[in-house]
Amino acid sequence: MAHQNKAPPQQQQPRPQPQQQQQQPVSTIPILHSIAPAIFTWITDEDLLAPFTPPTDPVDLLKARLREIEAHAEEVRANLLSLFRRECLRIIQEAEGEDGDNTTVHLAPLVSQQEVDDMISNMRRNTSEARDRSRSRVLIQNDIFGQPNMNVLPMRNPREAAVAQIQAVISQGLCDLESYKTKVDELRQQIKSEIDRGTRRQGTDRMDLSF
Repeated sequence: MAHQNKAPPQQQQPRPQPQQQQQQPVSTIPILHSIAPAIFTWITDEDLLAPFTPPTDPVDLLKARLREIEAHAEEVRANLLSLFRRECLRIIQEAEGEDGDNTTVHLAPLVSQQEVDDMISNMRRNTSEARDRSRSRVLIQNDIFGQPNMNVLPMRNPREAAVAQIQAVISQGLCDLESYKTKVDELRQQIKSEIDRGTRRQGTDRMDLSF
C-alpha cells in the first residue's frame, strides 16, 4: 500500500499587532490647587542648633518678633513665586504635548481674482452712479442673523489656550501676592504700634523713677 506524501503543515504567520498610538507626553508637574503650602518655610539645622536667649524686655521681644515676621514673609513670597512659575511650566509642557510638532501656520486665504476684478470695477464706476448708490440704505432686520451665543468659547489651538491660562495664573498670582502683602503690612503695623506704646511706657517709668 503506497503511502501518500502529505504536505507539511503550513506555519501560521503571526497576526500583525495593531500599532499602539504614541501617547503624547504629559506633564509630571501636579496641578496647582492651593497656595496654602507656601506658608511653610525651611528650618535649617543652624536655626535649630543656634543658641537662643529670649529677651526679657517686652519691647525687645516685640522687635525680635517683627524681625521674624519680616524674614518669614520674604520666604513665603519666594514660595508663592515658585508655585506660580511651576504652574506656568506645567501649562507649557501640556501645550507642547498637545501641539506636538505642529508648527504649520494656517494663513487666511488670499483674495480671489474675481474679488479683485469686482473691486477694481467698483473703483472705475462713474462718480454720479457711485454717489447715488452711496445714498441708498439697506435695512437689515436683527432676526436674520440672530443674537450671538456668548456662552460658547471660540476654538483655539493649544498654544493660544496655554497663553490664556498663563495670563490667568499671573493675574491671580498678583492678586494673591498683593493680598498677602496687605496682611503682613497690617500685622507689622500692629506690632510697631505696640513697640511705640511700650517705648513710651518705659520712658514714663524712667521719669517716675528719676523723681
